[in-house]
Amino acid sequence: MRTKIFVVAILSVFLIGFSACKIEGDSNYTPKLSVYGWAKVNSDSLPLMSSATGGVTLDSLHVNDTVTVYVFANAFMNFLTKFEYTVDNDSVLEVLVVDSIRKEFDESSDFVNGKIVMRENVFGMRYPFQFVTKKPTEKTTVKFEVESTAEKVPNKSGLILEFPIKP
Repeated sequence: MRTKIFVVAILSVFLIGFSACKIEGDSNYTPKLSVYGWAKVNSDSLPLMSSATGGVTLDSLHVNDTVTVYVFANAFMNFLTKFEYTVDNDSVLEVLVVDSIRKEFDESSDFVNGKIVMRENVFGMRYPFQFVTKKPTEKTTVKFEVESTAEKVPNKSGLILEFPIKP
């Protein structure tokens, strides 16, 4: 008799425990976009710092510097669908495309113009954003945005990279 009561009690605890879980929201996470803490500038490394606008900033860039910033995206339980970047003034930067990265993304991607389409079932990404500075400016802004399959929560996330280009 005690064994039956014990089994019924254990089953009741499991039933109550599993019915209290909210399973519906497990795949609803806003994607996260971030950058590696250092940028490669020519053969040196420079730290990326937080900016007053909530993005990240680089200092001490000069005309004809070759810069690589690693951008990371994570969709958690969802899948990434696209990654985009826009430069506020196209004449001050020349975006370079790392050829080895092309195979990681869909063939319809336009790397030079910042329209990158993900392959199916991709939940994480590392993108080497590489460019050469062309003209001096007080401030150049690059906006990154990633989109995922999340529902019932924001499915886009953005990040801003700001820097001056000195002569």
